[in-house]
Amino acid sequence: MQRLGVDVSFSVSASTWGKLKNQGVTFAFIKASEGYPDSSSTDRAMRQCFINNVNAATSKGIMVGAYHFCRAMNVNTGSSVNKLSVETEVNLFLSNVIAAGGYSKIKLPLVIDMEDNNNDRYKTLTKEANTNIAKAYATAIAKAGFEPCLYLNNDFRVNCYNMANLGDLKLWFATRNTSYIDAKNLCPTMSFWQYAEDAPFVDVTQVFDVNECYIEFSETELFDHASYPGIQTKSGSPVYIDYTENKIFIPQSYTNAQLVYTLRSLSNDFTFIIDNTYVKLLYSNQYVVVLTRQSY
Repeated sequence: MQRLGVDVSFSVSASTWGKLKNQGVTFAFIKASEGYPDSSSTDRAMRQCFINNVNAATSKGIMVGAYHFCRAMNVNTGSSVNKLSVETEVNLFLSNVIAAGGYSKIKLPLVIDMEDNNNDRYKTLTKEANTNIAKAYATAIAKAGFEPCLYLNNDFRVNCYNMANLGDLKLWFATRNTSYIDAKNLCPTMSFWQYAEDAPFVDVTQVFDVNECYIEFSETELFDHASYPGIQTKSGSPVYIDYTENKIFIPQSYTNAQLVYTLRSLSNDFTFIIDNTYVKLLYSNQYVVVLTRQSY
């Protein structure tokens, strides 16, 4: 189903969100954070702008997701974590998302935006390194209970990522001045397409990047924290999906029968292969079940 959306990194009033809604906009990706936390006035202003936009957009019935502008250059953990580590940045991203209402307000994916602007920082890394950074973000986001998504253009698709190693990670693809067919040929698995920038809307002074969405979602509920596996079960058990590896993680105490019951609430485009023999992974007290997703 095709839906019209915008993405924003600036303050938008409730009245403007209302005008966008009246002109067919049904969803929006809103900038939540950038880089690592430094408690600066810029950090605080960005956080408040994000919170205000989420509240204003959702008050007008527009579904929202969030994006983080990345500066991370490594996937260091533990004592090796530094300000350019994914772990440092994703904590900022998630804290802003939770401050804006978390699961109750943000129903669309949380997006990793690894653009370069002018310094080409990700062009200095190998495809493997960039792919690992994207996967580390996606895993952390999924573990926190949100569905991850990667923003990319065709340059990055070809030159910066090993696309085959990104699994079922949702993609928000940016290519402008081209047709949908051409965009789909370039990125066949895109869930969102950014096809125009600085587009005007009637009686609106600001201009917006414009997108289309190709996944189904309810106007009232998408990734519901109370029932969507990959977030938590109703009992609060930490079951979550790693979308980049096509795996679902469960606690040691979770039985196969409980897992099957939990998965019944998933939409019909998912199919799971549940093996009675669990494979223990690095994560403490958790096992993994491999899953597959049906073709659309």
